[in-house]
Amino acid sequence: MRKFRFFVIVILVLVSAGGCKKNDPANDLPQLTIGTRYLGNFTPDASISYKRPEGYIVQLSSDTITFTILLTELNAGNYSITNGSLSAGKALFNIDFKQSSYSASSGAVTITDTSKNSLSGIYSVSSASKGSGDLLTISKGKFTGVQIGSFVYSSVEDYEHNQYKTVEIGTQTWMSQNLKSRIYANGDSIKEVYRYSDSDSLANIYGLYYIWNSATNNSSVEMSQGACPVGWHLPSNGEWQQLLNYLGGETVAGGKLKSLVSWDIPNVGADNSSSFSALGAGMHNPIAEYPDLSERMGYQTYFWSSTFDTTYDNNISTAWSIEIDNPSKGVLRSPFFWTTMGFSVRCIKN
Repeated sequence: MRKFRFFVIVILVLVSAGGCKKNDPANDLPQLTIGTRYLGNFTPDASISYKRPEGYIVQLSSDTITFTILLTELNAGNYSITNGSLSAGKALFNIDFKQSSYSASSGAVTITDTSKNSLSGIYSVSSASKGSGDLLTISKGKFTGVQIGSFVYSSVEDYEHNQYKTVEIGTQTWMSQNLKSRIYANGDSIKEVYRYSDSDSLANIYGLYYIWNSATNNSSVEMSQGACPVGWHLPSNGEWQQLLNYLGGETVAGGKLKSLVSWDIPNVGADNSSSFSALGAGMHNPIAEYPDLSERMGYQTYFWSSTFDTTYDNNISTAWSIEIDNPSKGVLRSPFFWTTMGFSVRCIKN
């Protein structure tokens, strides 16, 4: 079994989007202040863009802050940043990867060019508040030539009416959020699922940890529905492999799967170009030999497949899974993890 590594992570899940692309480091977001504390210069180091039903998204990230904004229409003009709904342009900030959300209370985005489906303009946010009175100030930001991709989100609902974003990647349709259902689609309760630190609020962000039998609903048949909603199933090892192949292979697919905002520094290779938005959710390990692994969150995340395996030891039940690490842009597919471990679940459409 691959040696475990230990990490500490704090996550902010952004519910809206937008941003800029590196242009002139001397002028891009030179001010970053919380209250009276100046945090230094901000140089963008990653940006992605895509389209979803609510509008156009550009997402900008660096080691110290992530800034996103949703543009409902890709037209020249002025767009305000408020604390309103997505359609009004909600913006969130992640400061130093601490678990705190700063929502902009005022600001503006000016679009000056929409030729060839790209953006060019400037923006400023005069203030934002965590709720404690600390202020965030960003100014003189600008972006240019950010190309808009073709990702369009849909959604699916589980038995408990939790809704999950979904996205097409190649010929497959995946959930782009971790499963958090405690009830199977037939109404039966799901046994042996775990929350991080028994926290409902964190489970709402990260989803739940499922042991393999819970994820499959005690089925050894590949591509069984398991804990997934009707019309969806737990992906097989082969379906995971198809996804990784589409994204360029196991050596690079991790970066394309990882969210820009959910991993500690350095988030190697991350650009979320697939819009899969894998979170650094860690895993739950109830095995007595490794008590310090239980409920850890960090530089890794694990997802179950529906493919059972006995390669590691005929006397120990194992199943295929994939592991994504913070310090790597690759993905590890492995048949060696015990089925009693709690991993995250992503469902794939039938």
